[in-house]
Amino acid sequence: MNWWLPHKFEQKREKLELRARMIRAIREHFDSQDFLEVQTPCLQVSPGLEPHLHAFKTEQKLPDLSQGSTYYLHTSPEFAMKKLLVAGVENIYQICPVFRNAEGSSMHSCEFTMIEWYRANRSYDVVMGDCERLLRYVARRCAVDVFGYNGVMSDPFGDWERITVVEAFEKYADIDLMSVIGDKAALADVANVSFEGAYDWND
Repeated sequence: MNWWLPHKFEQKREKLELRARMIRAIREHFDSQDFLEVQTPCLQVSPGLEPHLHAFKTEQKLPDLSQGSTYYLHTSPEFAMKKLLVAGVENIYQICPVFRNAEGSSMHSCEFTMIEWYRANRSYDVVMGDCERLLRYVARRCAVDVFGYNGVMSDPFGDWERITVVEAFEKYADIDLMSVIGDKAALADVANVSFEGAYDWND
């Protein structure tokens, strides 16, 4: 697309500058909350155990160009960051590129930037509060009054809806999840979907 040509890139410059302001705002927010920014290795010895994520595989060459070890580009920094939690570091965050093979659509790219953060020894309610505060802070710093995508608008400064997974199924899919808990055939029937292959109820 020759996007780097100055007359074409000028149309993208505003988004690039907005992205930079967003990244600065994210760091400001976490730093003000006494989080420690970390940077874990992108190369991992294991691709992870998530069955629906596929890692990029690469081969290390030794200085004499002979074959070295096999590595995988991380699909998220989760595993390495959780090692830091085990080591005793409590509040950490990371902004980094991640890589996922077998991806490719208008909503999925094989390389993208991820924000990952953890609070040790705190409930999920606290982390939900982190989400609200983070998005509000970034919106203020970037002079954004409303979030929007494909005509759907959301006010980050309004009241946030907090519902359980069971309540979400009931409200948005009209499915009583508890009545089919653990029963793949029953879930397929009420949801009018089919499960093929080795999928289980959790999938």
